[in-house]
Amino acid sequence: MKKLTRVVLGALLSAGVEDIPVDWMDQEIEVTMKPLGLPPKPTKDELKEMEKEVKKMKGCLKQYANPKLRKLEAKAWENAAAEKYKIKNKVTVQENFQR
Repeated sequence: MKKLTRVVLGALLSAGVEDIPVDWMDQEIEVTMKPLGLPPKPTKDELKEMEKEVKKMKGCLKQYANPKLRKLEAKAWENAAAEKYKIKNKVTVQENFQR
């Protein structure tokens, strides 16, 4: 793993870089990049709080669910492709493999 990366930007590119001195704008500049490190691992309390948030989000769209459409989900892709390409003889993927 590289510890340090150096990049030289031409005069035109350096003009688009923010936070550099104005007198450097029309010159080539060298940019050195290094990772600052990974964020600290969350504590057990933070993990528990994240899990609570996930549980809250799981049911937030439940009010929009349509149980009648659930049955169609398994073949949704096949039906969409058949409709798009105007296929009249709908043959499922499984039937193709059985032939």
